[in-house]
Amino acid sequence: MRAAFFRWLDRNDDGRWVLRLDANRFVYLDVDETPYVVRSLRWEGARPMARLSDDSEEPLACATLRLHPAGGALVTVKHRFDARLSTAAWNALQDHLTTRDGAAWLDAEGGPYKLR
Repeated sequence: MRAAFFRWLDRNDDGRWVLRLDANRFVYLDVDETPYVVRSLRWEGARPMARLSDDSEEPLACATLRLHPAGGALVTVKHRFDARLSTAAWNALQDHLTTRDGAAWLDAEGGPYKLR
């Protein structure tokens, strides 16, 4: 069921979350925070790789990494969904984070990236 949930998860143009089997079979649902969590993170050279809550893995979209006002960090995954970084994933970034000019920066492939 967990794998099916992530396969069917979608977001309509109006912003509502939906589990969609096909055009005629779907159900709306509420997502309290983010639908995905970056559970862990590993480095391939200078490129961080994110392991997501659906057990998929993808390069971390460093340019989308941002600090959440309530604490923690968010990143865009699968080119369109927000994901919260777990404590383990955040800790894996620590050695690559610096502070310059009063802002946090991530030193990674294609960067450095200023955290928003």
